[in-house]
Amino acid sequence: MTFARKLILAWSGDQSQIYRTLALLVAEGLAEVEVIAQDGRPDRRVHRITPTGLTALREWPASPLPPETPHDAFLVRVFFVGEPVDLAHALRRATLRNGIRHAEAELAWLGETVEALS
Repeated sequence: MTFARKLILAWSGDQSQIYRTLALLVAEGLAEVEVIAQDGRPDRRVHRITPTGLTALREWPASPLPPETPHDAFLVRVFFVGEPVDLAHALRRATLRNGIRHAEAELAWLGETVEALS
């Protein structure tokens, strides 16, 4: 399995997201960009990690995870149907179910990790 196929299991992003992220990394000094002029073609942009970026990359796996903001298509549908009272109840239940599922998945992963490291 290629790196790209392995990574898609955990994260996916479109091309515009990648370029926005590269611009942010450059702005934060974690990457640098070299613009190379090309005849008859758009300029080529080559991005490289900086020493600061390399340090941040090495520290990243051990850093705390940011809180997740769920984007759930089901919750969006719930938002647009039903009366306000029904909507609030349905949203509350859906949110609780979502939280439970995330907690169960994380507990399962933690158990597997502890078992693998034992």
